[in-house]
Amino acid sequence: MRRRARTDKNSIEIVRVLRQLGFLVFDCSRTGGGYPDLTVCKAGHVQLVELKTPTGKLTPDQQRFIQAGWPVSIVRSVEDALLL
Repeated sequence: MRRRARTDKNSIEIVRVLRQLGFLVFDCSRTGGGYPDLTVCKAGHVQLVELKTPTGKLTPDQQRFIQAGWPVSIVRSVEDALLL
């Protein structure tokens, strides 16, 4: 049985900012298997977003997901979110 996914402390603020910027934000943090925390969409573009604290590290599953060729933006702060 999979343990409950942890939520990074900065995620609520980052999601709030992304929505204020006009992104549709889908929380995928409970999907598992290395799938990123968020799928965000704006103006016909879809981005996969992994939320991390400033010192957070990718899990082995997340590393494998990215190494498989999926483009994932790693967002550690509101400032990072503004660059999406």
